[in-house]
Amino acid sequence: MSLRRLAALFLLLPFLAAAFAASGSAPLGAEEGPVCDLAKVEAGFWCGGCKAVLAPDGRDASGKCRTCKDGGKVEEAEVCVKTVYVCDKCKDASLAPGACDDCKVERTAHRVAARVVWACPACHAPGAGPGACGGADCKGAARVRACSESGRFPHVAASGK
Repeated sequence: MSLRRLAALFLLLPFLAAAFAASGSAPLGAEEGPVCDLAKVEAGFWCGGCKAVLAPDGRDASGKCRTCKDGGKVEEAEVCVKTVYVCDKCKDASLAPGACDDCKVERTAHRVAARVVWACPACHAPGAGPGACGGADCKGAARVRACSESGRFPHVAASGK
């Protein structure tokens, strides 16, 4: 290993250690807030090309994604659905219906969907379904279902804003 590479590794080591420590400190999917409760899970579609949940009309007759330029592969997937209420005037968002506190304008309901994934609660490694994690540190921990947007509004368990 050259001296330059060794110096670069030495300089990056504190940043890598901090990133590694932070990745294991939060509960599964709760990077920004409370873990999603998966209160409403539906059958839906996931495009691997554009990495997005698709509406049923998001596929063409051959089953390819209409959004992707290359017609990404679409597969059936579990989808976590939340309803968020947005003020059309100031764009303030809430999990509760009603008028905006600032504008006094009634909020409009919007459907927000995220893919449901299987992941190890110990190391957060994704998996194809239920089963034991293959990670060395996990000692065969069973993978659990989790919302891919868990902890990010509106995919949080807490009610309100």
